[in-house]
Amino acid sequence: MFVRAVVRETVAIKAAVGDGEVQIGEVSWPFGTPVVAVRDVYMPETVDVWGRFPGKSDQPLLRLKLDVRQGIPSFTRVEIEATPNGAEVTGVHLGLVRDNLEWWREVVVQRCAQSEPAHDLTSEPVWADSRAASAAVKQARRGAPRKATEARHERVAAVYRAHLDEKPLDAIRDAFRNTNGERISRRTAARYVEEARKAGHLPPTTPGKKKA
Repeated sequence: MFVRAVVRETVAIKAAVGDGEVQIGEVSWPFGTPVVAVRDVYMPETVDVWGRFPGKSDQPLLRLKLDVRQGIPSFTRVEIEATPNGAEVTGVHLGLVRDNLEWWREVVVQRCAQSEPAHDLTSEPVWADSRAASAAVKQARRGAPRKATEARHERVAAVYRAHLDEKPLDAIRDAFRNTNGERISRRTAARYVEEARKAGHLPPTTPGKKKA
């Protein structure tokens, strides 16, 4: 059976130890994941994270999933997994996750935030300053979703209306790009339309009819 490997972008999470650094985790996302705005920076709309607990090498692994929802980086999965023949998961680990979850959120965004989305497949990511990324997380958590999210809804609605009779989803795919500079997928375009409807920029649909 042929299994297609999924190419992923990966960025290490490191911490200062003495005079050097050690890797304590990693952020990754599938190649081509759409990039979305978080206040004044951009990041992949979904990322996976693994992290190490402090202590001996037999400690469990922390696995996180972070999705950007309405401009806010939000945890959608938190798992603690014991390694083969490693230490069991205890309340101590649960407490560490509870006490450090906000730290992980900020660090993850710092490691994958970009100051601008990639323009094409050959473009290297333009990584955002860590202070700008931290500020973006805090602002997004404190307030409403960034105006850029509303602007996207408006743009989606405008493109949809302009191409109502000529494949509006394809037109939206042409109007937006993912992290690799490619057209967004049809599934993502459909989600953008649905989000624009929920935000009130497009009317509710009627089975068998297009509405704009």
